[in-house]
Amino acid sequence: MTHPPRRSASRPVEIEIAGALATEIGAVAHFVQLDPHEADLEQAVLAGRCQAASGIIDDPSFVTRGRSPAGISLTDPYYAAGYVLVGRGDVTPVSTLRQLGAARVGVEKESIVAYTLRQRGHAVHGLSNASAVIRAVAERRLDYGYLWGPLAAGQLQGEQEGILIGQFVPADRWNVTIAVRGEAGELRHHLNRAIHHSLENGAVARIMAAADVPFLAPDAVSGNPPHAETAIPRPGP
Repeated sequence: MTHPPRRSASRPVEIEIAGALATEIGAVAHFVQLDPHEADLEQAVLAGRCQAASGIIDDPSFVTRGRSPAGISLTDPYYAAGYVLVGRGDVTPVSTLRQLGAARVGVEKESIVAYTLRQRGHAVHGLSNASAVIRAVAERRLDYGYLWGPLAAGQLQGEQEGILIGQFVPADRWNVTIAVRGEAGELRHHLNRAIHHSLENGAVARIMAAADVPFLAPDAVSGNPPHAETAIPRPGP
């Protein structure tokens, strides 16, 4: 199984979840990690480098995503991932983006939310990466950071000042699935059964909680319907 590039010192939750799903279907998972500059994960499945690829965003409208290539099938989602809010322990907790008001919000400058937050009228400061955003929040140069949840959780490990704002409900979120070859119907069927069982018994949520990664239950329908705060135009080329 292929998984996204490792971003933190901890064991990636994608590996933990994939291993648990493999055990659920009576298999042993062997992992291949791609260089972040290689072709996308689904192409690795089509090329025969692996039988499945985890961490696939199931939404063609996701700006960096596009549609799955021909010959790829996606499983049902096993969690939803989204952008979370990072602040200091003494910062005012907020539950929605609207409550940020004129707060100084840091983002990764190459991320889609650098665009979408400006479209919503927020004062956005683009920095080089998540670590730089968290450091700026800790040093009070920014009030909040708006970062990709799984990445932010890893970056915050060991951080004394920065915390996840637990009350915040992610406005930008997408279902996460596993990609398999289209003809691998039996594998997809078994994975779907394992996914549903692991969601029902809380196994996925426990794995993510152990890694301090926010767990969001996946939407029942593929893709995320437009949210009142996210109905914005996509950026041009």
